[in-house]
Amino acid sequence: MRPGSDFLTALNSGDETPGPPRYGTWWSPCDTFINPDDSTVLRGAQNTRTTCLSHTALTTDATVYVQVRDFVNP
Repeated sequence: MRPGSDFLTALNSGDETPGPPRYGTWWSPCDTFINPDDSTVLRGAQNTRTTCLSHTALTTDATVYVQVRDFVNP
């Protein structure tokens, strides 16, 4: 899963958001697990950059919770 690898190139070669579902991503510029940070961004999705949160804090942050809840149930 290294940037520029054959695996990621093949994975990203098609439609990143196929079909009728809405897609959403949330990412933090301070996530030390995902590098580069903005690699979670998908063409055709609602991509949300959060404040400076750790990877695990994304799952417990109240603001992110409300954003995800509202995205899932508009």
